Amino acid sequence: MTATANSVSPATFRAATGRLLRIGAAATTMTVCACLGGPKPFVMQGTAEAVEVIYSDDLPDATALARAHCLQYERIAWLTLATGSHAYFDCLRR
Repeated sequence: MTATANSVSPATFRAATGRLLRIGAAATTMTVCACLGGPKPFVMQGTAEAVEVIYSDDLPDATALARAHCLQYERIAWLTLATGSHAYFDCLRR
């Protein structure tokens, strides 16, 4: 069997199909998140000294998440900087 200009190898077809499925899954996830009130805040990185929280537009939820993070080190969260999507907190000793 000889390859023609319109033929695609099975490996190429599987790779392209996998990419399309991942794109579809990502689009579905974003749609569901938008319908449920947007993405929830999450800790991008954190230590016992500080925590960076990514949030959409709900700073109180981001603050609660930072409090929970700092509490595991028996510290309190102190907001140092908030931008449109990132909030930075210091974890201060009690």
